[in-house]
Amino acid sequence: MYSIVEYNEIYNSILKEFQLSSSILEKMKISVEVLSKSRIGICKLLKIQKFKAEIIDLNRKEIIMIINMKKSSIENYEEKQIELRNKIKTCKSEIKVIKFHLNKLEDTINKEQQESRELRESLEIFVKREKFKFIKKIFIKKYIKVFNKYSNKLSIKTKIYECNKRKEKLRKEKQNFNYEKEKNNKKINSDKITLSEMRKKIVYMKKCIELLIVKIDNINEYIKIEKKFRVEILKYNKLDEKSLT
Repeated sequence: MYSIVEYNEIYNSILKEFQLSSSILEKMKISVEVLSKSRIGICKLLKIQKFKAEIIDLNRKEIIMIINMKKSSIENYEEKQIELRNKIKTCKSEIKVIKFHLNKLEDTINKEQQESRELRESLEIFVKREKFKFIKKIFIKKYIKVFNKYSNKLSIKTKIYECNKRKEKLRKEKQNFNYEKEKNNKKINSDKITLSEMRKKIVYMKKCIELLIVKIDNINEYIKIEKKFRVEILKYNKLDEKSLT
């Protein structure tokens, strides 16, 4: 919307700028009104107080430059998105490998724990060997098995020590694998957040480009109206010149 004051100001500036005679003005009254309204629209669109042709051209060039910059930024973001998606795929693949190793480690640790329990039981049998004289036959067999397998307590203790060392090593490996897994998960989460932010920026820039294209279309439309207006003036000026000769 515009006020009568705004309209009259633009209307009078057009009469002054193009130096329209009363006879030509009479013929071009509708065209002057169209150009006046179009100029008011452009002034409001570009948020300028006073119409100047050079400002229109400057704004047009500036908008085109901004559009190209935003398009370039979108292309860069899209390339980075591809890189990030590939990084996420790589991290996920690494996690799969880590999980495989963790499962193997878990199995080995369980076996070591089972061996450790058996060794401790054997040690306990050695320590309490005197009591086994009065235990049922099934336990006597177990007792004999232990004594056949191990010569003394020290050999069992050595086995327990070695088993504990292996378990400790395995747990450290497991800890390292879990650390790597967590590190990859953090990378994935971080990259997903970055991807989400990039998507938002791309959507925002595309909306900006759409609005800027509307501005360009309006400016181009104004340029067409003014060009048509100038052609019309030339036509009527030539007709006036012919009528005078």
